[in-house]
Amino acid sequence: MKSISPHNKNRNSRRTPAPSNRDLLVEEFTGSRRLFLMLGVLLVLFGVLFSGSNIVTKLLRMPIESVDVQGELEFVSDAKIQEIMARHIYEGYLDVTLSELKNEIEALPWVFTARLQRTAEQKLVVNVVEQQPVAIWHDKGYLNKQGELFRPGDFKKPKDGKLVNILGPDDRLEETWARYLELKQRFSKYNLGLRKMVMDDKGGQKVVLNNGIHVMFGSQDIEERLKRFFAVYETYLTRKRKDIKRVDLRYTNGVSVSWLNQKNI
Repeated sequence: MKSISPHNKNRNSRRTPAPSNRDLLVEEFTGSRRLFLMLGVLLVLFGVLFSGSNIVTKLLRMPIESVDVQGELEFVSDAKIQEIMARHIYEGYLDVTLSELKNEIEALPWVFTARLQRTAEQKLVVNVVEQQPVAIWHDKGYLNKQGELFRPGDFKKPKDGKLVNILGPDDRLEETWARYLELKQRFSKYNLGLRKMVMDDKGGQKVVLNNGIHVMFGSQDIEERLKRFFAVYETYLTRKRKDIKRVDLRYTNGVSVSWLNQKNI
């Protein structure tokens, strides 16, 4: 039986050598280098953040050098807009709140929309779109293309007669406007324009055409009465339109025509 001595066992196993002084110095130097590197990165980041915050502060405090008002302005006073801008011009180029300026400018009577934009030259550009009146509501305000009512403080009814007069209940403005647009389209097919349209509290409707003829529809069966009017107008009334005062369609059948010489049929 072969015996194995402890000396043979130790000879076959590996012994881990103890670190030398040189190895310890290398590890200590590497750790210190990493620490200094991290500190350096933090200092650089802090410098960038500090510098960036100074730049932002300077940008916020930059004054507005000029204001450029753009748009085809007929009723809006440029001085009114400049007056609004003057109240905010010292707030700073980037610090000024454009939405607040927009709301103030759009509160002016003749302003429909306003768009504000900053430029690189520390300039604010204000683009203004005026209200475009297309109708007069109750001789006390205008309606724009969207059927929205606006009442300028200096409202005066135009005397040139270019704008159609629309009258109706204030709480039914949207309905009255929609009805006007529909009638305008229907009459335009026969080369007839509207000078005036009236809707009463019960929905009764009447119009004055641009040739001066009054047309009364009432409040019932308006579509049927419209068709009746156009049929009669095309076949009989067109050639006599200069002599017609009023066409009354408020009948179950037929129409009543009043003539300028008071002769009725």
